Amino acid sequence: SILISPSTVDDGTFDRCGGIDEMGLDKAYFGCDDLGTHQVELTASDIYGNSASCSAKVTVEDHTDPVARCRNVEVMLDETGRASITTSDIDDESYDNCSLFSRTLSKDHFDLKDQGLNTTALKVTDPSGNFASCNAQVTVRRRPAMISYDGDLQVQYSDKAMLKATLLDGLSGAPLVGKKLQFTDR
Repeated sequence: SILISPSTVDDGTFDRCGGIDEMGLDKAYFGCDDLGTHQVELTASDIYGNSASCSAKVTVEDHTDPVARCRNVEVMLDETGRASITTSDIDDESYDNCSLFSRTLSKDHFDLKDQGLNTTALKVTDPSGNFASCNAQVTVRRRPAMISYDGDLQVQYSDKAMLKATLLDGLSGAPLVGKKLQFTDR
C-alpha cells in the first residue's frame, strides 16, 4: 500500500493573491485492491477561502516480487516405478504482498532413473508478473519389498524343504503381481 501526497499529482498549482493555504486529494491511500488507473481530484484553497479543483490519473502497479520458500521432500516410487510431487509438497508458505499467485515446478515426475537426490525449482508468480523461485531437494527412494514364505520351517539346513514364497510390497503388504522370485542352491 502507498499514501500519496498532493505534490505527487500537482503540476504547478498557484494563487495570484496571497498563495496556496492548503491542498488535498479526494483519495490518497492505495492498496493491492487498487491496482490499475484511478482518477483523483486535487483541491487547492487560498488564504481567503477560495478553492479550485482539477483531476489527475494515478496508476497503481505492483513491482514487488513474491517470496518463494521451499522445503525438501522424500518420495517413494510406486509399484510401477514412478512417483510425482505437487507444488504443495514443496511450497513452504511462499507469499506475496498483494494477492494469490501461481506456483509451478521445474520437475514433478520421477522414475527409477531418478533414484537418489534430485533438485526441483519452485517458481511463484503473482498476477502482476512478478516472480521468485527457490530450489528443493527431492530424494527419490525405491519402494521396499519383502518376502513372505510358509511351509515346513522345522527342517534342518541340510534337509530338503518345500516353501512357498511371495514377494510383498514393503509398505502396504500387498503381493507384487508380475514379479518373480528365483532361488539358487549354493
